[in-house]
Amino acid sequence: MSEGPKNIIFNCSILLNCLLLVIAFFGDTMQLPAVLQVTGRMHPLLLHFPIVLLLLAFIAELFLSKNENPQLKEISNWLLLSAAFTSVLSALAGIFLSKESDYNQSAIAWHKWMGTGIAFLSLLWYALREKIRSVRFANLFVGILSAAAIITTGHMGANITHGEDFLVAPLKSKAPAPVFENGTAYTHLIQPIIEARCMSCHNSTKAKGDLVMETEALLLKGGKSGKLWDTSAADFGLLMQRIHMPNDKEEHMPPISKSQLTEEEKKAIFYWIKSGASFTKKIIDYQETDSIRILGESKFKNSAGETYAFEAADAATVKMLNSDYRVVQAIDNNSPALYASFFGAGFFKSEQLKELDKIKENIVQLSLNKMPVKDDDLKQVASFSNLRKLNLSFTQITGAGLQQLKQLKELRQLSVSGNSIAAKDLETLKEFPKLNTMYIWNTGITQQDIATLKTKFPKINFQTGFNGDTVRAQLNTPVIDCDVVIFPTSTQVIIKGLIKNAVARYTTDGTEPDSLTSAIYKDNIVMSKTAMLKVKTFLPGWISSAVAEKNFYKTGLKIDSIELETQPNPQYAVGGSKTLTDVVKADLNFRKNWLGYKENDLKAFIHFKSPTRLSTISLSTLVDIGSYIMPAAQIEIWGGNDKASLKLLKKIHPAQPESAAQPTMVMQKITFNPIDVKLIKIIAKPTILPKWHIGKGEKAWIFFDELFVE
Repeated sequence: MSEGPKNIIFNCSILLNCLLLVIAFFGDTMQLPAVLQVTGRMHPLLLHFPIVLLLLAFIAELFLSKNENPQLKEISNWLLLSAAFTSVLSALAGIFLSKESDYNQSAIAWHKWMGTGIAFLSLLWYALREKIRSVRFANLFVGILSAAAIITTGHMGANITHGEDFLVAPLKSKAPAPVFENGTAYTHLIQPIIEARCMSCHNSTKAKGDLVMETEALLLKGGKSGKLWDTSAADFGLLMQRIHMPNDKEEHMPPISKSQLTEEEKKAIFYWIKSGASFTKKIIDYQETDSIRILGESKFKNSAGETYAFEAADAATVKMLNSDYRVVQAIDNNSPALYASFFGAGFFKSEQLKELDKIKENIVQLSLNKMPVKDDDLKQVASFSNLRKLNLSFTQITGAGLQQLKQLKELRQLSVSGNSIAAKDLETLKEFPKLNTMYIWNTGITQQDIATLKTKFPKINFQTGFNGDTVRAQLNTPVIDCDVVIFPTSTQVIIKGLIKNAVARYTTDGTEPDSLTSAIYKDNIVMSKTAMLKVKTFLPGWISSAVAEKNFYKTGLKIDSIELETQPNPQYAVGGSKTLTDVVKADLNFRKNWLGYKENDLKAFIHFKSPTRLSTISLSTLVDIGSYIMPAAQIEIWGGNDKASLKLLKKIHPAQPESAAQPTMVMQKITFNPIDVKLIKIIAKPTILPKWHIGKGEKAWIFFDELFVE
C-alpha cells in the first residue's frame, strides 16, 4: 500500500499534537464556539478508539518481535498510526469538554495532562517504531507504559463522570446491611440513592448547576438554583420538584439519559425530607407510625438475625400482589420473610387483605396504619400466623377485636395507637407469649392504667408517646368513601376513619368546615349536584383534623357530540374528544385519562340535536405545579345555533396558585344566564408560569378530563 495516506495522517497527527500542546498550556481562558462544544461532547465516544487501538498495537508488536511477517508489520503500523491519530482527537475533545462550566478545572488537571501525554506517547511510538523494534524488550516496555497510562487515565475519567473509585468499586467489599436498630435514615436509606443516581453529575469534579452532593454540608448548601429542600414548603422544595417533573423537561432529574429513580427511591427521599431531613437520626428513633421508619423496617434485618422455617414465596405471586396501594416485599435480600403495607385509605377494601392468603405463611410484618380496618378484618389478620410486627394505628378497631388476634403466638410488636382501646381490653395480652413492645398512645388508656399494666405485664414495653397533659394530638384525616363521583341524579357518601366521640362537619360550597356552623355528619351525605365536598373532624382536647375533600359531578344534560377544533398534545391525547364525556374520572396521574394542551388553546364545540336550555358548564381540571400544569389563564363560553351565530356567554379568569402546593383536581364551574342553544364553544387558554415558579416565563400546561352541562 502507498505511504501517501500514512504520511497525510501522520502529518495531521503532528499538527493536532502541536495544537493540543498550545491549548493545554495556554487555553485556560479560551471561549469555545458552539461547534467545538459539540466536538467536546464527542469525547466519551472518541476515547474508546485509542484504548482499543493501542492495546491491539501492543499485542501486534509482541508477535512482530518474534515473527518478521511483512503483512503483520503493515497491520501493526496502521494500528500504531490510528492509535496516534485517535489519541490526539480524543485528547482535544476532552479539553474542549472540560471548558464547560460544570467542571472543576483543578480537579481534572491530572486527567488532562495524562490524556495529552498518551497522545504524544502514541505519536512517538509510531514515529520511532523501527528503532524501538530493533531494541530487545523495547516494545514490551513501551506497550506496558502505554497500557498503564491508558488504564490510569480511564480511571481518572470514570471518577470525573461517575464518582470516586468507579472502576474498582465492584472489587471492594460492600459493608453488610445494618441491623434495624443500628440503621440511620440518611446513611443507609438516602445516601446510597444519591450516590447511585445523582453523584455522577454533582461531584467536586463535575458540579452541574454548581451543586455538589458529596457531603452533608454541601447538600445543605445547595446549588445556583437554591437549597435542595424546604420542609416547610408544600412540595418540600427544589429536589422533589425536579424529581417529579415530566421526563421531557430539561430540569427533570436525573436527566432522561441517566438511570431513573424507582418509585421506592422517590418515596424514601420524600419521607426523609418530610420527617425533618436529619443526617444523624436512627431509623428506630422515628415514631413507629412514621413512613421512614416503616420503610427502614422493611429494608433491614432485625438484630436477632432471625431465621425462618418456611420457604420463600413465589416471586411472581409477590410481584402480582404489589399495587399502587399495597407494597409487599422481602424484609431483606436473603430472607423468605415478607413485609406488607397498605396506602390510600380511600381505596382500602377488606378483600385486599384476603388476597394475601397466597403468602400468609411468609408475612412477618404488616402495616395497616390509618386504614379503615374494622374488628371483622382482624379474623383475616389472625391467619398470618408468623406475624412478628403488626401496626393497627388509627384504624377503626376496638378493644373487643383484639381477642381475635390471640393465635398470633409469634407476635413481638403491636401498635393500637389512635384507637378506642381501654385498659381492660389489654387482658388479652397474656395470649401473646413473645410480645415485648406495645404502642398505645392516643387511646383511652390513662397514665394510672399504664402503671397497672406494667406491673401485670413486666416483659412488655408500653410506649405512650406523650402524657396527655401538655401535648395535644391531631385527629387523623377522615376518609370520604363513595361508590361513584360521577352520577346522573345523586350519590350517597359515607365518612370513615372517625375515632370515638369525634364530630365530622362538612361543606359543599368550597369553604372549609368549622366547628360551629358547618353541617354535622350523621349517617351519610347525599350529593345531588356538581360540587366539592370538604370534611373535617373535631374533638375537645384534640387538634382538629386536616380537611378531606373530593369533587362530585352530576352528569346533567346529554351531549350529542363533541368536536375538538384544536388537538391536544400527542403525549396526552388519550381518547380524544371522548375523554371529555366518557364518565371515567381520572386521578392525579397526569399521564392517564387526561387531555393536555400547551402549544395550542383548547377549542371544543359541544353539539346538541335540538335547542337545549343551558346555564352551567363544569370542567374537571388538574393542577400539578411541579409538573408545570396550571389552571387556564382564561376560559370563554360561546353559544348559539350554529358556528356563524355564536356569541360570548361568559368569560372567567381562574384563580392562579401563589406558591407551590401538592397536585389537586380543580372543578371550574362556569354559570351564565339561561339560554337555548344548539351549539356551545369552549376556549381555554394556557397561562404563563409566574415569577416564583422554577419555569418562570414558560407556557404552562392545561389538563382536562370531563365536561358537564346543566
